[in-house]
Amino acid sequence: MTQDHKQEDRRAHWAKVPGVLLQGFAMVGALLIIVVCLWAFDRPTSPTQKHEFLQARGVLLAALVGLSGLYFMQVLAAYVRQRTGLETDLSEADLSMDDLSRANLREANLSGANLRAAILLRTDLRRATLRRADLRRATLSNAVLMGADLSEANLSEANLSGVNLRQADLSRANLSGAFGWTDAQFRAAISLEGATMPNGQRYEEWLKDKQDRGEDGVGRDRP
Repeated sequence: MTQDHKQEDRRAHWAKVPGVLLQGFAMVGALLIIVVCLWAFDRPTSPTQKHEFLQARGVLLAALVGLSGLYFMQVLAAYVRQRTGLETDLSEADLSMDDLSRANLREANLSGANLRAAILLRTDLRRATLRRADLRRATLSNAVLMGADLSEANLSEANLSGVNLRQADLSRANLSGAFGWTDAQFRAAISLEGATMPNGQRYEEWLKDKQDRGEDGVGRDRP
């Protein structure tokens, strides 16, 4: 990721914090106003009524504190995910030839992104959305793409050595000319339906030919 992208993300993350806090305080303030209005509307007079009202108010306040706590925990969790790279929206971003080695892009939205010739050594892309992304000639050595959506992605001539494709969706992906792969990697994917395999065949034809020849092993490296 370029320095400009990092600065923009940092400003966007910090800009969201005040708004979230104001929303939380507004919610708590509104609930306290409700309590005051209830007191004014039905003001207890006798000691018994006052005691019962105080008990009811205590229960209400406890509930409000609990709900407020849950709300702020959700806000904090969302903010932490953003600060650590989770839920990053980089759809349609131009990251061609960028060095993203070891970056935390877990659950990032990279749909339609230009990652042509990008360096993604050991990059964490677990459950990332890479639908229709351009990964031509990208270096993905030892990247983690577990559970990633790579449907219709272009991975032609990409380096797939050591890539974790467990539960990855490669349906209709273009893998022509990709190298460094193994059959075990492809078997770990959740789907290769309609994909173009490294030798140019459709997955269904490629699989049938391998089964007919009784082949099962390491894929060819680039010639």
